[in-house]
Amino acid sequence: MLFTSLSFVLFLVAAVVFFYLLPNKAKWPWLLVSSLVFYALADVRYLFFILLTALSVYGVALRLTAINQRQKDYIKSHKGQL
Repeated sequence: MLFTSLSFVLFLVAAVVFFYLLPNKAKWPWLLVSSLVFYALADVRYLFFILLTALSVYGVALRLTAINQRQKDYIKSHKGQL
């Protein structure tokens, strides 16, 4: 799907309209799904790399959040000793 094609413009308009019609809780999942559909329409081979990247980044973000929380807990429990 080329950015200059009519199908892209229609896809973009539909994605934006649904984005603003959805409740706030469903907006981020909608953006993820519409992005995946866009890449799948461009070429299905790209979909694997996009999913792999998204899952990798999500996993790293979860790990960093856990590390950050442990640091906060450690500082809180040793506040008088530091």
